[in-house]
Amino acid sequence: PSLDHVGPLARDVAPARALAAALAPGFVTPGDAPAPPDLSGLTIGVDEAAIAAAAPAVARPVRAALARAAALGARLVPVALPADPLLAAVHETVFCHEAAIAWRRVLADPVARERLPHTVLGTLQAGQSITSTQYRAALVARARLRGEVDARFEQVDLLALPTLPVLAPPVEAHRVRTGRGECGFTAALIDCTRLFDHTGHPAVALPLPPGAGAPVGASLQLAAPRHRDGELLARAACLEAALAVGGAG
Repeated sequence: PSLDHVGPLARDVAPARALAAALAPGFVTPGDAPAPPDLSGLTIGVDEAAIAAAAPAVARPVRAALARAAALGARLVPVALPADPLLAAVHETVFCHEAAIAWRRVLADPVARERLPHTVLGTLQAGQSITSTQYRAALVARARLRGEVDARFEQVDLLALPTLPVLAPPVEAHRVRTGRGECGFTAALIDCTRLFDHTGHPAVALPLPPGAGAPVGASLQLAAPRHRDGELLARAACLEAALAVGGAG
């Protein structure tokens, strides 16, 4: 499926860079973050709408982290990223259709189908109803989204927005409260990340250091131009060092 991506999971940026280099030799260069951090000359596009839509416990530390970056020389520029309803339509069509194809053998087996959770079965059945014409139209729309994000990078080096609009909810939670109000937890958990899943722009989730008003679990998402994964990780390392020095709150 086109939404499957390989990427490192690590405690901080340095091992993520090392792991990425091991996965793709020569693609990125492992190393420690520069010290002292210097963000002069870096232009960050800030999606204020995404920050405002996050829960206050996320929005506050994200804004504080970006203010710290500005204090260390980064230039913050407001940007508007593609959003719903087009993004939602593209995601639902592509995700459900591809999932139904990937799970077609399970769907064809009555015994296996009965074992699926209700929400999973509903998603797969919705995908079965999507026609190839609708799927192709969604791919065309996705290419348009990709072009719109590409255009934002003509003016900025990085894009910044929350990784999640909420802190991690309890396991038993079915609904969460964001800056927009109450919504289903599944929708909330992909709200800020699905755009780059579809456009192919590399993104990194940078946990904000707890303390100084930043709760555990708040995270800043940074995205870079396509095929610039190494550059993204290097700049994320600089920002990580800056936040460690100054705090995020």
